[in-house]
Amino acid sequence: MVSAGRVEQLGIEIAMLKRENELCKERIEGTAPPISVNESNRVEYKRVLFQMDDDLEKVIGIVKMYQSRYGELE
Repeated sequence: MVSAGRVEQLGIEIAMLKRENELCKERIEGTAPPISVNESNRVEYKRVLFQMDDDLEKVIGIVKMYQSRYGELE
């Protein structure tokens, strides 16, 4: 069984990953202050962002699975 503290920790990790993804996307899309990035790095950053989004969705799925099995935390 997953402890309430672990579920809370996962929630915090999800929030941090979401914020990090948004900051990276803003930089890549040019809506954030510019960083020095050449085109090959830009492609690699996009690949990493897509992988991070995929990983984030997997973590969210795991949390939802535990919530469905053990109920919502109060």
